[in-house]
Amino acid sequence: MKKKLFMIVCLSFLLSACGSRNTIEETKNNSENEVETINSDEIEDEITLIEHTPEDLKEELGDISAPSAEPINISDVNVGDIIEFGNYEQDNNNNNGAEAIEWYVIDIENDYAILMSVYALDCKNYNDTNESVTWETCSLRTWLNDDFYNEAFSVNEKCIIRLINLDNKSNPDSGISGGNSTQDRVFILSYDEAVGYFDADINASNSNTYDYHLSCAPTAYAERQGAERYDNRSFLDPSNNTTCMYWFRTVGSSQDKAVDMYIGYISVGGSDVDYGKHGIRPCVTVNLNGVIASDEETEKVLTVGEINALNLATVYLDVMPFSLNGLVEQLEYEGCSYEDAKYAADNCGADWKEQAFLMGKKYLELYDFSRTDLYEQLKYEGFSGDEAGYAVRELGL
Repeated sequence: MKKKLFMIVCLSFLLSACGSRNTIEETKNNSENEVETINSDEIEDEITLIEHTPEDLKEELGDISAPSAEPINISDVNVGDIIEFGNYEQDNNNNNGAEAIEWYVIDIENDYAILMSVYALDCKNYNDTNESVTWETCSLRTWLNDDFYNEAFSVNEKCIIRLINLDNKSNPDSGISGGNSTQDRVFILSYDEAVGYFDADINASNSNTYDYHLSCAPTAYAERQGAERYDNRSFLDPSNNTTCMYWFRTVGSSQDKAVDMYIGYISVGGSDVDYGKHGIRPCVTVNLNGVIASDEETEKVLTVGEINALNLATVYLDVMPFSLNGLVEQLEYEGCSYEDAKYAADNCGADWKEQAFLMGKKYLELYDFSRTDLYEQLKYEGFSGDEAGYAVRELGL
C-alpha cells in the first residue's frame, strides 16, 4: 500500500510540475563529463527544475501525522530478571520479522536499570582495520550507537534510553591507556564492570570460571554473520550448553587489541581488534517507570519535541525518499522547530545516498532525465553533490 501511495504522490508532483513548465532539454554531453565536475552556472539556462514545495507535498499526502511519544514503561524489575525490550533479527529468518531482544537486568540504581543482552546479537570486529584504537575511536562503538540503536529500538523505546558517561580505564594487566571517557547510549561492558557484575577475576582461566551469565550463546543470525559457537563445555549454563567469544570495551595488551570473553573466561591480553569471529552483547541504561531519559550530568537525551519530530520523520520516510535538507524543511512545515527537525533528520537512520538513489529511480520511472538533468534535480531536492553523484552512477547514467 505504501509503495502504491508513493507512486501516486510522485506522479502527481511530476505531472503537475511538467504541465506548467517547459520540457527539460536533453544535455548532450552525458557520458563525456563526470557529474561531480559539472558547472551549474554554464547549464543554468538548459535545465528547468521540477519544483514542489512542502505545501505541495502536504496537499498531496493529505493528513499525515505520527503519534505523540509515549515512553515505554519498565517497572517492577529486579537484578537478575530477564526482560524484553527492542527488536532485532535473531532467528535468521527475515520473513517473520525481528525478534524481541531479551536482556539481563544486571544493575538497578535509583530510577534506572542497566541491561545486557542475554545472547550475542551480531558479529562485528572491534574495529574495521587492524590499528591502534580505543573505545572512543573504534568502529564498533559507532555501529552500536548508530546502526544498532536505530534498528533495534522504536522512537518510544528510545525515550527511556539514557545517554551515560563511560569511564574507559587502562588495561588492568598491561597498563595500556583506555583513552578518553565517552558518552554513549549503547555500549559493551568494560573489564572492570565484568568484575563487578559477574565476580570475574583477572586470574581467571579455563579451570577457574565464574558466574555462567558471563558466558553467552550467539543467536542464529549472529552465527550466520560469523560468530563462532562452542558446545559441550562444563562451565556453561547446563540449560544452554553453548557459548561464543565476545568483546569488552577495554583495550588489551596494546591498543590494537581489545579484551574479550574467550571460551568461558576473560582474556585480559585480548584479541586483535579486526578479528572477525566475536559476538556482540550490547548494553543499555534505561529509565524505569516510563520516565523520559535524562541525565543532569550530561544532557537530556530526547525532548518530547525531538521524539515527535523523529516519529514524523519515520512516517514520511516510509512514504517517499527525502534528502536531509528536504526532510528538515518538511518537518518544519509540519510545525517542528528547526532544532527538533534537524535532530530528527540526523538521527532517523536514513542513508542519504540510498535516499538519493531511490528518488532518482522514481524520477526516471516517470520522466526521461539525462545524467546532468537528474544530477541537478537531485541537488535541487537538497542532496549533496556526492549523494547526487552516487545516485546517477548507481542508476547507470
